[in-house]
Amino acid sequence: MKSSATKKQKSILWLLPLALILLAVAEFAARTFYEESAPPLFIADTNDAKGEWIVNADRNAMISIDPHQRFNIEKEANAFRIFIIGGAATRGIPYGPHIAYPAQLENILGSLHSNRSIEMVNCGAPDMQSSEMLTLAKNILAKHQPDLIIINPGHSERLSAQSGSSFRLLDLTRKMISGEDNSSVLRKDQTLMTPAVQAVSLTSPEVSDYFAANLQELIDHAKQNGVDLLLCNSPLNMNEDSSAEELTRLNEILEAAAESNGTVLVDVRAAFETLASDSSLFHSPIHPTYEGQYVIAREIARTMSQQQMIADEWDWSTAEGDSAYLAMTGITAVDLEIAKYMTWRTFPQVAADGSKLPYRPVSGNNTAQLAAAFVDSLQHDFTAPHITAGTKAMRKKDFSRAIVEFQAALNINPHCDTYNLLGAVHNQLAETAYRMAKNFQAASSHYQQGVKYYQAGLERCPDHIRLNYNLGLLHTMRSDRLDEARALFERVLALAPTHANALGQMAKILIRKKNFDQANQALHRAIDIHPDVADYYTDLGVIAAQQRDYFRAEAWFQKARTLNPKDQQTKYMLNQVRAMMKKIKQIEP
Repeated sequence: MKSSATKKQKSILWLLPLALILLAVAEFAARTFYEESAPPLFIADTNDAKGEWIVNADRNAMISIDPHQRFNIEKEANAFRIFIIGGAATRGIPYGPHIAYPAQLENILGSLHSNRSIEMVNCGAPDMQSSEMLTLAKNILAKHQPDLIIINPGHSERLSAQSGSSFRLLDLTRKMISGEDNSSVLRKDQTLMTPAVQAVSLTSPEVSDYFAANLQELIDHAKQNGVDLLLCNSPLNMNEDSSAEELTRLNEILEAAAESNGTVLVDVRAAFETLASDSSLFHSPIHPTYEGQYVIAREIARTMSQQQMIADEWDWSTAEGDSAYLAMTGITAVDLEIAKYMTWRTFPQVAADGSKLPYRPVSGNNTAQLAAAFVDSLQHDFTAPHITAGTKAMRKKDFSRAIVEFQAALNINPHCDTYNLLGAVHNQLAETAYRMAKNFQAASSHYQQGVKYYQAGLERCPDHIRLNYNLGLLHTMRSDRLDEARALFERVLALAPTHANALGQMAKILIRKKNFDQANQALHRAIDIHPDVADYYTDLGVIAAQQRDYFRAEAWFQKARTLNPKDQQTKYMLNQVRAMMKKIKQIEP
């Protein structure tokens, strides 16, 4: 009996290594299946004239990087392309991506290397797991020609009932049992700043070993592809100890991996420690302020300089000051309000009696309400509140505020409609300066700015009707640009044959060029489309008056006055025509 039990124990002991081997093989197969079945994060934009990679919305629903990332499919010869993969700090939370350290790093590098085209792609997402970082890095290395990959992981690596296991085998098994699609293995987070629900965190050997293994595989792939890699450790908030243990363990793993592989480490932790007394660097236990984001960007730039990346010699004499780089983010009152409200909502401060302290806005009530509505609705597109604030400012003729907000929206997403909004502000300012103040220098400056924004938008969207029309309208301010204006209106009509305003503006150009027959034709086409627009009849009256057909001119001006009795200019021209008719009548025998 004893011999039989001993044999059974030996059999079990022999089976344990085999079971572990089979488990490892199954995990490898599961991970391979996931990586091959996961859709790519970037896809070609078939609707863009420039030929760019854009974020795949279906894939991004699983991780939530900035959805507006885009970069050229055909990499330019002088481009230096950087991908940054990381967590919430890389995404910019609680700010928009235009304030995150990748955007600030792009500003620094752009000022120091004006002869190079710096392409920065921010692949930061809240709760980014090491398995996801590895999958993204492999895809980037295989398809997108990076010159540098920067890894700045958050401390959210874990096994969690909320987000699924760090192990693909467990994830896939759970998904198959529940009947869910395997492509949705990743967590679909609905908030950008929600504290993680952690079942087993980085402090456990199980998770930290898995994180280290994924990090090692990522380093190996970068080496095999001959692409430079930077690892960033994490700063510790000296005023907060709730996350210190996890961040310390994360830094230990990163620093050990950098040392053992000869990989360059960006010592962000040390950079923050030198500024330990500065309480303005953190919004929350783990999220840096925009000044803290700048510290990260500056330390990465310094490390790149030491490693002679981009160029052997960096001319730091061309660098801007810290305040200038911070100003380049275009941060506005909307950004500051969103950041404060999001932090208050996620990490509420509690009074001595345990009650939640009320929110105190940093700006006016309108901006505070806008920020609260944005955060409470769980929106992820930071362009929306800036467009809303800019539009409201424009209605109030607060053009300076409108420009600031629209520019912030453009920094987040170079959308054609935003180029059009910025062009429209400068168009209106140019017209006001010219017609009302007779300030020709200011008018010329706003004219040039308007042209710049309209042309930049048309470079991206050549068939954008409003961009074509509004640029044509702006050119009508200049007598030497009338041919360009007419060509743009003709372009609009080719895209939208019933665009009556384009016909009306083209008629005005033809009148200025004394081409009355074609102007007449254009105006009658416009009237066929919109017969109740007084301006068309006024211009027909102008043509008739210039042809000395005063009776017809009177009829057209009278029709215009019927449609718009408040138009004083038409009233004046009508009186002039009637005076001329009276004078002619007196002369006649």
